[in-house]
Amino acid sequence: MDTIDQLVLFVISLVANLFSAFSGGGAGLIQLPALIFLGLPFVVALATHKVASVALGIGATLRHLREGGLEKNIALFILATGLPGVVLGANLIVGVSGRAAEIALGILTAGLGLYSCLNPQLGQRHEDRHRDPRGFVLGGIGLFAIGALNGSLTSGTGLFVTLWLVRWFGFDYRRAVAYTLVLVGVFWN
Repeated sequence: MDTIDQLVLFVISLVANLFSAFSGGGAGLIQLPALIFLGLPFVVALATHKVASVALGIGATLRHLREGGLEKNIALFILATGLPGVVLGANLIVGVSGRAAEIALGILTAGLGLYSCLNPQLGQRHEDRHRDPRGFVLGGIGLFAIGALNGSLTSGTGLFVTLWLVRWFGFDYRRAVAYTLVLVGVFWN
């Protein structure tokens, strides 16, 4: 990469991670495609994006540990159900061609954008939902599936976790963002 490419990548990464800090994910929606457009192979771009996401997650972790806003049982649940999916996805993506992964990434990104546009009021208030055993099992399956996407395609999966916590468990956006930045940002990545 020449100096211009590195400067472009720096600006794109800065903007992507700023949006991610506000929305609870989504840096990969901007950063990962930019890395691919700059000529990095898919797997190298994916690994580069993961390192940047961990840095964002560490900053969020320090903040939320000071504020004490995360419930231990919910955090452990998200880790226990999502991490196996991350490992599975990371092992599966190695066998997928770079072009097929790029196409899947484009479809995933377009779908997430469409969903977000169609649901502007999502996450405006907190209301506990699906907190019974059946709800946790189905919620865990959803987190496992998102974890598999995180391990393989990664783009937008932090935002998927945020949206899942809002939609399924009834978190408000602020609470969901806190869990996503800490747990996905550091542990899943």
